[in-house]
Amino acid sequence: MDSYAIKLNQWQMILRFVPYYITPNLYRLYFDSDTNSHEIKLTAIYYNPPNEVELELLDDIVTNSMAHLPYDTVEAEHKLIKDFDKDEKHDYVVFAMFEPYEE
Repeated sequence: MDSYAIKLNQWQMILRFVPYYITPNLYRLYFDSDTNSHEIKLTAIYYNPPNEVELELLDDIVTNSMAHLPYDTVEAEHKLIKDFDKDEKHDYVVFAMFEPYEE
């Protein structure tokens, strides 16, 4: 299986667990995968500092994903929107808040 197909399968597996854990504070959730080292990184971007419950919910996504991806390691990090670089590259967007188009 090629790298693209592996990443797509990993992304789809993680996506299964995301809808149950979205809070109004979550701006975006990104997925990055290194298929050679079997490491997956989720990056959550929050409007405000996440509270304990939001961090637990992010951890639940990681835990549930790892249970279904036994050969991969899943880790998560979080950032605030003020520290977020929109030009930063990621493999996939898992979740994104709607942003109205501005000219």
